[in-house]
Amino acid sequence: MSGRKQTGPAPELPLLSAAVRRGPSSKNHHAEKTATPKPAPLLPRLIGPYMQKPLLPENFGGPEAFDDTDARSFDDWQTFYSAGTHLVQYLHAQGYNSLLLSVWADGGGLWAGPSIPCNPRYETGIYSSKGQDPVPKDVLEMLFRLFDRAGLVLLPQLQFSTPLPALERQLGPAASGADDPAGATQDAGAGIELIGRDGRSWREASSGPVTAGAYYNPLDPRVQQVVLQVVRQFVHRYQHHPSFQGLCLQLGPDTYLQWPSLDWGYDDATIRRFERQTGVRIPGGSGGGEQRYRRRFEFLTTEARQEWIRWR
Repeated sequence: MSGRKQTGPAPELPLLSAAVRRGPSSKNHHAEKTATPKPAPLLPRLIGPYMQKPLLPENFGGPEAFDDTDARSFDDWQTFYSAGTHLVQYLHAQGYNSLLLSVWADGGGLWAGPSIPCNPRYETGIYSSKGQDPVPKDVLEMLFRLFDRAGLVLLPQLQFSTPLPALERQLGPAASGADDPAGATQDAGAGIELIGRDGRSWREASSGPVTAGAYYNPLDPRVQQVVLQVVRQFVHRYQHHPSFQGLCLQLGPDTYLQWPSLDWGYDDATIRRFERQTGVRIPGGSGGGEQRYRRRFEFLTTEARQEWIRWR
């Protein structure tokens, strides 16, 4: 039987309101060089709900398919098509013209790109014993098509809070110099993980199984490059849809697009970068031993607190 309760109307969702300004046209560019520039016209104001999690069938009544072999239900294409159709009808009925929808959160979502993993938390079709959905469904592509036809705007949201394969490979044994015949031991992945005031990584400091968190150092260039790669792949994949007019990145203490707090960010590479770019020298900060993390934290949260916060 279905594990979802389909009772009552769709819940009230928080509203999104934004104005979108049309960019300058390239037509008659040379003729307008000497003309007084005019303000670009505003597109119609966007107003609509915000869905923080990809719970599309749960909120909009998508019936699940039933697997007789395993006696369990799962999401199929009809599940998401029904929910997507109900969603479009709901937006029109409420007078909305847009939706801000989380499409990737907690490691699962409504799309799966080549650079990101996607667990079945929000799309359970892989559990079918018949193998009718051997790969994750591109539910977001279907939603964009529905929104295109309905004249609505869909603003997807990505939550960077789950490990990324491109960064995990650099943190693995193959990225370490431990097997170097010359005896080099420097870890090639140093600086990628988020290191706290006690010298432990975010993973080491977290107890129990964790599906979302601040795994990586947001100031490390390799982390920034991989995040940018995911965003570029996403935009390239859906840019042809008229309903795709923006992309949202969720920020929060459980994501690695920002620092969780001043308790984090004391790895060797980050400290060296801070000293080089600001000219501030941390007493004993570049020395060895586990005590260097404590010394860095104490100095950077007292005497150099403003410089540290401003640089971060």
